[in-house]
Amino acid sequence: MSRFKLVSLGFLFLSSLAQATTVIDLDEKALQAKAREAATAGVKIQCSQAQQPTLTAHVPALSRAYVLHRGLIWVVDADSGDLVHPSAYVLSQGVVRWRNEAIGFAIRPFRPRHEIHLATMQEFADGNQLTGPFPCKLVRGSIQSLS
Repeated sequence: MSRFKLVSLGFLFLSSLAQATTVIDLDEKALQAKAREAATAGVKIQCSQAQQPTLTAHVPALSRAYVLHRGLIWVVDADSGDLVHPSAYVLSQGVVRWRNEAIGFAIRPFRPRHEIHLATMQEFADGNQLTGPFPCKLVRGSIQSLS
C-alpha cells in the first residue's frame, strides 16, 4: 500500500513539474525585444467588467488590455502601458487559451486559465477576480492575423 502512495505522489510531482516548466524561458533582453515588437505589431484586445453592486460594496470595474503576437499574450500594465506577464497562448477553434504566467502563479500547477472567444469577443477566466463572460473589443490589428 505504501508503494502505491509513493508512486502516486511521484506522478503528482512530475505532472506539477511539467506544468510549471511551461513558463516562458527567455532572458530579460529577449523578453524586452519581444515586448517592443509586440507593442508595435501585435493585436490589441481590451476586455472589461462593468461595475456591479453587491450586498456589501461595489465591485470596482476591471479592465484589462492584452497584446497578442507570435504565440505570446501580454498584459498591458494599466499604469505604465508596458507589456508585462507574457504567457504562451494557443488558438483553437476560434478560442485563444492561456494560463496566467504572472510571478505569483508561475510555479503552481493551478494557475488560472483564461480564454477569449473571438467569435463573440468575450473573455472567461477561473481566477484573479474574473469569472466572465466579459465583453472584449478589438483595439488594434486583425483577428485573422492570429491564425
